[in-house]
Parts: sequence; structure tokens; C-alpha cells
Amino acid sequence: MSGRFLGAIAGRAVVAFALAGFLSASASALETPADEKTKLKACEKQICSIILKKKTSGGDLSCDIGRTWQKSKIVKGVKEKNISWSFGDARCSVKVNMPRQGIIDALTKPAYDLQLAKHKIHCDVERTDTVSKIDLEMAPKMSFKDGKVTKAWLNVSNIEAPAIIKGALWTVATLEENVGLFHGEMISEVNEFIHQKCAKRHGG
Repeated sequence: MSGRFLGAIAGRAVVAFALAGFLSASASALETPADEKTKLKACEKQICSIILKKKTSGGDLSCDIGRTWQKSKIVKGVKEKNISWSFGDARCSVKVNMPRQGIIDALTKPAYDLQLAKHKIHCDVERTDTVSKIDLEMAPKMSFKDGKVTKAWLNVSNIEAPAIIKGALWTVATLEENVGLFHGEMISEVNEFIHQKCAKRHGG
């Protein structure tokens, strides 16, 4: 996902939750919105500016972003976690809000917990002959030490989905919360984005 910092919060969450499919599916691909990449790149540029310049003046980060995943990409992403995925494609959207000062404090203080407000993620997931809507609520939190993430929590508080899917999603959410199913990947992606990709892509 363009913007690993955001992906670790939203994208990884949806691949972890929207995402524990177990129904047989054979559906046509979801069309990717024409402005999807443009919005992702604009949001990445906005957060990289805060990360690199560390200016306390200016507004907080606020982006409306979405991402569409092909079934093959999702299968590859969850296979090593022993999670089955027999849906088709998936598309999720979220309005990401992060406090500017919180981001700067996380990167400059010796230790800092960045607690985000509750975020709502909306997903469309293909099933055999229909598209199911799934809504998630979470309030992500990341612990930083010397400017690097050491721990991360998604803090899922609500899942709205068809009954046959909802139970499976809560199972995956509980596994993530208790045993860190995607914990290592989230931390790695955030740190790589902050300390490598931002400078490489937007440091000029």
C-alpha cells in the first residue's frame, strides 16, 4: 500500500479482519476507483511532510483514502498466518486522522504512546453472487521508543457484518489483540516508512 505508515493502521487491519473469509466465492473483480492512487499519494505526501519537517505549526493529518485488493494479493498476504480466504476482491476506505503534535512527539521524545481516536473502516468484500458490506471500528495505538515503533494495537471495538462472517472476524481480531497475529508486520512497515521511504520519496 502506498503509505506504509497509513497501511499499518488501516490497510493491515482490513487484510486482517475484513478478511478472514471462509465462504466459497467466484465473482468478477471489483473495479479500482480512478482516484484511488492519487488520494493515497497525496496522503502519503502530507504525512511525510510532518515526519520530515517536524513543524508544529499547521493542521493535523486528515485524509480520505481507500484501497482495493485483488483476491490473489489477499490470499498471499494471509496464507502464512493459516487464515483461509475464499472471498473475491476487497475494497476498504477510511478517513485517517492523526494529531500533528502527536506524530512529532512520537518521533522526538525518548518514549511516547501515540493513541489515535476511533476510526471507522468501511469495506466491500466479494462473495459468490453478491458484495458484502463490513464496517469496523478501531482506535489504534503505537508505542514509540527513540522514534521507532516497538508495540502496536489495533483496538477493534465493533464489527458490523453478516452474521455468518462476523464471528470469524472477531476470532481474528482476538488473535491479533492477544497473540499479535500481524504485529510484527505492522511494526516493520511503520518503521520502514518513517525512517526510509519518506526520505527517499519526499526528502528532495
